[in-house]
Amino acid sequence: MKNRTLGYLILSMALTFLAACQSIPNDRREAVDPVSLRVSAQRAYQSGDFISAESMLRRNLSIHQRDADSWFLLANIHLRSGQYAAAQHAYQQAALYKPEQAAIWHNLALVHIRLATQTLLQGMRHQDDDFEPLIGWLLEVQGVAMQ
Repeated sequence: MKNRTLGYLILSMALTFLAACQSIPNDRREAVDPVSLRVSAQRAYQSGDFISAESMLRRNLSIHQRDADSWFLLANIHLRSGQYAAAQHAYQQAALYKPEQAAIWHNLALVHIRLATQTLLQGMRHQDDDFEPLIGWLLEVQGVAMQ
C-alpha cells in the first residue's frame, strides 16, 4: 500500500510540474518582431536561400498568422519552386488579410494558369485527345514556347 501511495504522490507531483510548465508565458513568442523577421526572410529570398527564407516565414506565421506580407513572400517561394497547391493556399491567406494588394491576385491567377497547364500536361500522357491548342495557348500566356 505504501508503494502505491508513493507512486500516486510521484505521479501527482509530475503532473503538477508539467501543468505548471505549460502555464508559464512564452516570452519568445512576444519577443519575435514580425517586421525584422520578414525583412531577414526577404534578404534570404533575394539571395536565393529559399530554405532559410521559408523557415523564417513559417516561424513568423506561427506567431503572427495575419501577416499578409509573410504569406505573400511564402507563396512566392512556393510558386518559384513549383509547389503550386502550397502557393495557392498562401496567396489565398495573403488575400484574406490584404485584399487590396493587386500583386496577390495577379500571382494567384498565375498559379491557376500553371495548375491548369500542369493538369493538361498530365492528361496528355494518358489520353490521345488533342490538348495541344489549349496547352499551346497557356504556355504562350506564360511566355514559354511549346516544343
